[in-house]
Amino acid sequence: MTYMKDCLVLLLIRCLPQRNDNMTEREQAMEYFTLAVFLYYMNGHPQEAKIWFASEEDCWSVIMNNDTLYDQINAHGAWCEVSHIPSKMVKPKLRPW
Repeated sequence: MTYMKDCLVLLLIRCLPQRNDNMTEREQAMEYFTLAVFLYYMNGHPQEAKIWFASEEDCWSVIMNNDTLYDQINAHGAWCEVSHIPSKMVKPKLRPW
C-alpha cells in the first residue's frame, strides 16, 4: 500500500496546474467545471468522495492546501478531472468592421 501512496503523491506533483501570474490572461481564460475525487478508508473499506468545483484552480487548492477536506477525511489520494462544460465563458470583443 505504501508503494501506491507514493505513486499517487508523485502523480499529484506531476499533474499540478501551472500557475500563470498574468491576471489579464487569467481573467480572459475559459474555466470548466472540475470534479475532485478523494480516496479514503472507512472501517477498513476503500471509499470515494466526489465534489464538483467551478474551476480547476479551486479543485487543486482544496486538495493541496493545509487543513482542507483532504486532511479532514484523512484521504489517501485525490485528483481533479476537468469536464468539457464551461463554468466561465469568454465573451468575444465587439469589433467594428
